[in-house]
Amino acid sequence: MRRSGESSLLHVDFSDPADVFVQIYDHIPEKIFRSDAIAGWFRDPLFWKVADAVTEECLQHGTLDPERISELVARGEEYALAVLTGIDDALTFAAPWSTSIEQYALVDILGRYLESGQFNLETEGGLLPRRSYPGRPLSGKEKHHYFRVVRVSPRVWGESYLNLVWNSDIDPWVAPNDQIFVAFVPTLASYDDLEIDLFEDGQGKMRYRLGPRPTVLERLPAILEAAERSGAHLAILPEGCLSDEIFAAWRELLARSRPGRHSQLMWLLLGTGPVGRPGNRAVLVDRMGRELLRQDKLSDFTLTGWQLDRWDIPHPGVEVSAGTLVLEDIPRDIVFHTSDGFLGRVGVLVCESLSRWPDGRSDEIVGPGASHIFAPVFSKPIRRQGWEDIASTQLANLIGSWVMVSNSLVTTPEPGGDEDDAGFSGLVSGPWSEPRERYDVAQMFAASSDHLSAAEVMDRNIPGGYEPRLHPFVRSALMSQNWFPELDR
Repeated sequence: MRRSGESSLLHVDFSDPADVFVQIYDHIPEKIFRSDAIAGWFRDPLFWKVADAVTEECLQHGTLDPERISELVARGEEYALAVLTGIDDALTFAAPWSTSIEQYALVDILGRYLESGQFNLETEGGLLPRRSYPGRPLSGKEKHHYFRVVRVSPRVWGESYLNLVWNSDIDPWVAPNDQIFVAFVPTLASYDDLEIDLFEDGQGKMRYRLGPRPTVLERLPAILEAAERSGAHLAILPEGCLSDEIFAAWRELLARSRPGRHSQLMWLLLGTGPVGRPGNRAVLVDRMGRELLRQDKLSDFTLTGWQLDRWDIPHPGVEVSAGTLVLEDIPRDIVFHTSDGFLGRVGVLVCESLSRWPDGRSDEIVGPGASHIFAPVFSKPIRRQGWEDIASTQLANLIGSWVMVSNSLVTTPEPGGDEDDAGFSGLVSGPWSEPRERYDVAQMFAASSDHLSAAEVMDRNIPGGYEPRLHPFVRSALMSQNWFPELDR
């Protein structure tokens, strides 16, 4: 193995493998990973001799000798990449969902991840096990595509990101790449179920707040029954159907009711609304009502005068013109959270956040590599090539996320639309297959017969070989060697 060009000197300061990885990873320039030479490095037997020795040292001792690693890195980028590849291989044994028993001396790193949500100890930012991979073929890889761990920058980790790891008590085991069925229950039938409070904020701007009316309270048992009867593992309710009162009622119902005989229901996203404070917050719970994740809406949605009229949104006492703008009254100091479990790395993007995340939020959303994104929305019925379709396809391609969009039945289809595409109340988009060989995105469009029924698949574009089902599904997270062909020797 030749010295691969000039390399600025780096003295490795740590012995912990995760911290060593972070220090070297941050040291190597992005451009190195775009070089044509990198393919040759992975074919060099000496490259693998170095990488395998590093892996073995990690697994046997749980530490690395900083002086020896510093000497290797000083030989050039090829040696530095070999060290990273060796550590990367070792850290696959430290993931909680690893099926290998060869964790050896890395049990401390495993424990650290379960306790703090990150592999690294002393370095800034986060180092996480990978749970997703871009869903499209990659003609040229970037730096972060080469590893089975994910580096979250200090800025994103320190300012806005929190990774929570669920414990086994509330995280039922799910095998990698399993079919996980989803129940989209619209919950809200009309504006009689939804409170849209329009007001002037004292600065001459019109604002609104979204929340459910009390009519929703009496529907909770029927919603739970519909989700369980459908055979779903996940139930996802739309935007605007949650409040403090309804959240408390949900928790009481789930805690006291026994799952149905054939129930597979594991988690419920209870929709969104003003929970805990004014705003628009989603809450994810398990079947016993125990809270797993809270996520506030990241991006506010501005209603226009045109929408107020065309969507038939009630606005008593408010004069509306073509230039009317009504701003959503939500806090702006919002951070993005994910939770890790056997299903995958789960996050929530509420409505407008699903389409606007590239606008200043891309590092937050892309960085941790969420494998599953719940997306409760309040919008016109979901359409093919509509904004929900476009946004979820982008996430499936860019991150490899399974995106689940849940809408209510409050609004009606746009006049003059295609009669065969009147709209849907649920949408699933995700990677076409484990080998990233096609640009297609697996999709299932689902519709409900009424607001208390789980949506059934009306249109689908999925790979052959899947058993036809009435209800949409996602795949649980996996780590596929097909994503890393350069590791084949």
